[in-house]
Amino acid sequence: SAGETVTGMAQLSLSGTTLTVKLTLSGLEPNSAHAAHIHTGSCESQGAVVYPLMPVMADASGNATVMTTINNVSSIPGSGWYVNVHHSTALSTQTGFDPIACGNVTVG
Repeated sequence: SAGETVTGMAQLSLSGTTLTVKLTLSGLEPNSAHAAHIHTGSCESQGAVVYPLMPVMADASGNATVMTTINNVSSIPGSGWYVNVHHSTALSTQTGFDPIACGNVTVG
Protein backbone atom coordinates (compact mmCIF):
# COMPACT_ATOMS: atom_id res chain seq x y z
CA SER A 1 0.00 0.00 0.00
CA ALA A 2 1.06 3.61 -0.39
CA GLY A 3 1.45 3.83 3.38
CA GLU A 4 4.13 1.17 3.53
CA THR A 5 7.39 2.38 4.96
CA VAL A 6 9.91 -0.27 4.08
CA THR A 7 13.45 -0.04 5.34
CA GLY A 8 16.25 -2.48 4.92
CA MET A 9 19.72 -3.37 3.82
CA ALA A 10 21.27 -5.46 1.10
CA GLN A 11 24.65 -6.99 1.79
CA LEU A 12 26.60 -8.35 -1.18
CA SER A 13 29.72 -10.43 -0.74
CA LEU A 14 31.85 -12.24 -3.28
CA SER A 15 33.78 -15.41 -2.46
CA GLY A 16 35.66 -16.59 -5.51
CA THR A 17 32.98 -16.39 -8.20
CA THR A 18 30.04 -16.93 -5.85
CA LEU A 19 27.98 -13.85 -5.03
CA THR A 20 25.93 -13.95 -1.84
CA VAL A 21 23.16 -11.37 -1.45
CA LYS A 22 21.50 -10.96 1.95
CA LEU A 23 18.42 -8.77 2.13
CA THR A 24 17.13 -7.67 5.53
CA LEU A 25 13.85 -5.74 5.43
CA SER A 26 11.26 -4.40 7.86
CA GLY A 27 8.02 -2.49 7.50
CA LEU A 28 6.60 -4.93 4.95
CA GLU A 29 2.97 -5.92 4.83
CA PRO A 30 2.69 -8.94 7.22
CA ASN A 31 2.98 -12.35 5.52
CA SER A 32 3.51 -10.76 2.09
CA ALA A 33 5.70 -11.97 -0.76
CA HIS A 34 7.85 -9.72 -2.93
CA ALA A 35 10.00 -10.25 -6.01
CA ALA A 36 13.54 -8.84 -5.77
CA HIS A 37 16.30 -8.37 -8.30
CA ILE A 38 19.70 -6.85 -8.88
CA HIS A 39 19.37 -4.43 -11.81
CA THR A 40 21.83 -2.41 -13.88
CA GLY A 41 21.78 1.33 -13.41
CA SER A 42 20.64 3.03 -10.22
CA CYS A 43 17.45 3.76 -8.31
CA GLU A 44 17.45 7.12 -10.09
CA SER A 45 18.09 5.67 -13.57
CA GLN A 46 16.71 2.14 -13.62
CA GLY A 47 17.86 -0.55 -16.02
CA ALA A 48 17.40 -4.21 -16.79
CA VAL A 49 17.54 -7.15 -14.37
CA VAL A 50 21.04 -8.57 -13.93
CA TYR A 51 20.21 -11.29 -11.40
CA PRO A 52 16.90 -12.43 -9.93
CA LEU A 53 16.96 -12.85 -6.15
CA MET A 54 14.98 -15.24 -3.99
CA PRO A 55 11.48 -13.94 -3.22
CA VAL A 56 11.24 -11.84 -0.06
CA MET A 57 8.75 -13.47 2.33
CA ALA A 58 7.66 -11.24 5.20
CA ASP A 59 6.73 -12.78 8.54
CA ALA A 60 3.71 -11.87 10.65
CA SER A 61 5.56 -8.78 11.91
CA GLY A 62 6.45 -7.56 8.41
CA ASN A 63 10.12 -8.49 8.72
CA ALA A 64 12.10 -10.54 6.22
CA THR A 65 15.60 -11.87 5.76
CA VAL A 66 16.46 -13.67 2.54
CA MET A 67 19.73 -15.04 1.21
CA THR A 68 20.47 -15.64 -2.47
CA THR A 69 23.59 -17.31 -3.85
CA ILE A 70 24.56 -16.64 -7.47
CA ASN A 71 27.36 -18.53 -9.22
CA ASN A 72 29.81 -17.36 -11.90
CA VAL A 73 29.98 -13.71 -10.84
CA SER A 74 33.38 -12.19 -11.56
CA SER A 75 33.07 -8.96 -9.55
CA ILE A 76 30.76 -6.52 -7.80
CA PRO A 77 30.91 -3.20 -9.68
CA GLY A 78 31.68 -0.08 -7.67
CA SER A 79 28.60 1.49 -9.22
CA GLY A 80 26.00 0.56 -11.78
CA TRP A 81 23.95 -2.00 -9.82
CA TYR A 82 20.93 -1.50 -7.61
CA VAL A 83 18.68 -3.84 -5.64
CA ASN A 84 14.94 -3.47 -6.16
CA VAL A 85 12.21 -5.07 -4.05
CA HIS A 86 8.83 -5.06 -5.77
CA HIS A 87 5.36 -4.69 -4.24
CA SER A 88 4.50 -8.34 -4.93
CA THR A 89 5.57 -11.33 -6.99
CA ALA A 90 2.98 -10.50 -9.71
CA LEU A 91 5.38 -8.55 -11.90
CA SER A 92 3.05 -8.60 -14.90
CA THR A 93 0.83 -6.05 -13.11
CA GLN A 94 1.91 -2.45 -12.58
CA THR A 95 0.96 -2.59 -8.88
CA GLY A 96 2.93 -5.79 -8.37
CA PHE A 97 5.91 -4.40 -10.28
CA ASP A 98 5.99 -1.09 -8.40
CA PRO A 99 9.13 -0.91 -6.25
CA ILE A 100 8.68 -0.62 -2.48
CA ALA A 101 12.38 -0.54 -1.68
CA CYS A 102 15.41 0.35 -3.74
CA GLY A 103 19.07 0.69 -2.91
CA ASN A 104 22.12 1.50 -4.99
CA VAL A 105 24.98 -0.96 -4.63
CA THR A 106 28.20 0.63 -3.43
CA VAL A 107 31.46 -1.09 -2.66
CA GLY A 108 32.70 -0.13 0.80
